[in-house]
Amino acid sequence: MQQYPEAIAEARAEVYRWLAASLYKPEEDMLEPAFYGVMEEAWRGTGNPFPHDHWSKLMGYVQRGIQLPELTREFSRLFYGPRPLEAPPYESVYRDGRRLMGDSTMDVIHTYQAEGVELADEFKDMPDHVAAELDFMAHLCDKEAKAWKQEDRSSAQTYQAKQRAFLGSHLYRWIPNFRRAIIGARANDFYLAVAGLLVEYINQEAARLSVDKGN
Repeated sequence: MQQYPEAIAEARAEVYRWLAASLYKPEEDMLEPAFYGVMEEAWRGTGNPFPHDHWSKLMGYVQRGIQLPELTREFSRLFYGPRPLEAPPYESVYRDGRRLMGDSTMDVIHTYQAEGVELADEFKDMPDHVAAELDFMAHLCDKEAKAWKQEDRSSAQTYQAKQRAFLGSHLYRWIPNFRRAIIGARANDFYLAVAGLLVEYINQEAARLSVDKGN
């Protein structure tokens, strides 16, 4: 079946949004089957190979009866505190000597500003939080999809170039180490599976966008 470029861009945006939601504070909708159905449909809509192993681990955890308090405790232990974080969800920790608001963070801020993007008022965290960076990629994919719908190939390709630049300069450079921190922290199966999905998707996107892997 033919896949139209706007549909692919929309599906890619949805996967980025799902991954962002899964790595931010757990919400009630994460207890519902529909939350996972959206992800599966979107990933298949990208045309990329589906990550069966990571998905099976995630579904195994969910089907055992996911509990919001349990998930929130694990989220706090890994990513939020109040104790020292087992797997800090900030790019600068992995790229700027384990410090917050480093050079990579400032570059992220400048990139958001250049695109006219502001973090939502309810987002009370650092701009280089993994969820914020994933949401920014979703934004760029949404813009690409809109351009395709308007039959504006030039603008669509411009947004693809922005995706390539941001992915190659940021997420692709630190997400593997973030996943290793999650594994090292002996996270539960939910976050181990999400981390696996995250790395798999970033690698697929890097291949799709021809990210320079040498930098």
